[in-house]
Amino acid sequence: MASMAKPLAVSIPSAVPDSVSYVPADDAEAVAIYLSSTRKAQLKEKYGWGTGLPKLPRESCTQEQLARADALRAVGLEKKADRAEICGRVGELFECPECLRPFKAAWGCSLRSCPNCAKKIFNQAFAELVPLDREIPGALRSLPGFGWKILDFTFWHDGDFRAREEMREMRRVINRATDRAVREKCREMYLAGKGCRIRFDESGSPMTCDGWPYVSAPDGSARVLVGWALVRPGRVGKRPTCLQCGSRVKKINGEIARLCPKCGPREWPDWENQEVDTRCWKLRFGVLQVAVSEFGYSKETGSPNSNYHFHGCYFGPFLPWERLVQIFREESRKAFGVESRGVMIGKAQRGYRSALAHALKYAGLKLPASTPEGLALYEKVLVGVRRYAVRGFLQGVPLEEKKRGAPNCPECKKELKRVSGLGVVPLSEIRDIPLLPEDEPDYAGEFKDDEFCFFEPEEIAANAPRAPC
Repeated sequence: MASMAKPLAVSIPSAVPDSVSYVPADDAEAVAIYLSSTRKAQLKEKYGWGTGLPKLPRESCTQEQLARADALRAVGLEKKADRAEICGRVGELFECPECLRPFKAAWGCSLRSCPNCAKKIFNQAFAELVPLDREIPGALRSLPGFGWKILDFTFWHDGDFRAREEMREMRRVINRATDRAVREKCREMYLAGKGCRIRFDESGSPMTCDGWPYVSAPDGSARVLVGWALVRPGRVGKRPTCLQCGSRVKKINGEIARLCPKCGPREWPDWENQEVDTRCWKLRFGVLQVAVSEFGYSKETGSPNSNYHFHGCYFGPFLPWERLVQIFREESRKAFGVESRGVMIGKAQRGYRSALAHALKYAGLKLPASTPEGLALYEKVLVGVRRYAVRGFLQGVPLEEKKRGAPNCPECKKELKRVSGLGVVPLSEIRDIPLLPEDEPDYAGEFKDDEFCFFEPEEIAANAPRAPC
């Protein structure tokens, strides 16, 4: 005999006076009703994952934000304009699997020209790069003259913005100039490591002596390499792989198939994500450089000027300014047919964190434009151009940084889960859902009063022993 299902008994929250605002998140039973109600299904149907950004009425947007979005459309950046228009007006929904409370987090456009997202962009970049200092071995720090320096480069310009490939070549120019200067300064230490091979002990670990690599020289003798470091770049992760030849397959725009360099287009299941370990021990000379590319600011027009330059921090020996300028002139002339001379190098008096804030200042602390048209031009000129890069012995080495994963529940401290199948939702439709508090470190606030981070080239000239030419 078939058993009859018992009806599910759900207690409805008791009535509250009109003068008291009822918040569903304060009642666990009400939250359970919310999670199983048709409201979430309606949101998924309307703002489901993969349906694109929601269209919001322009009347509810601030005039300043609309002006920035319209300026982006005027220069042909339609998708970026859509992101700028809804920045801060939509959010993501999270739910706690433990206490069943829902929360929302505001969604930002993350455009480099957005004043509202500038602080978050700076904090994320700073958090990514700040572990570099902890990874420097004590042996390298003990070398005379080795330490953190401010290292800036400025290129000659004729009043027009450079093409994308020219800006990429400029980064290669400063890389070559720095490498040449380092190898000349530390010629004996650098040449001592050429052709050497790492020695491993019985456990498979590389051998060291007083913190320096203990290696085999080209003639077979043992050698201690002062000024060098042992690093292990690469990582363990999954990689799309062709099952026939083992090569990595890449996406094909507009197609489901993947492209194998040996076998051609491959349909699934002829390829799959396989776990690979690309880590390997390497010998590298102990210098580091973080160079951030930016444009200058024209106070008269409120727009960026064509002065393309690099703010950077550098770890290594102090490089003679005269020789560094001479090398920079030679490398820039070979690349562009005209010499550039703007070089500034100086000791980081306030330590690595202040030097890093100086390098990243235009990545959020200070935008090189103030008008909507200037911000749109700034966004367009730097499309496809890398913002910053780490070079040196830690390039490609995974850093022990705090991963930006899912936020934790403010009540029970458990990791929140995004509502599956739901994209970003207008904040006007989820006003009753509590907003998640910000728990990320505020690095931008740490350096807001650090005047050196905001020096212009003329001010740097007055505050550095060696100023730009």
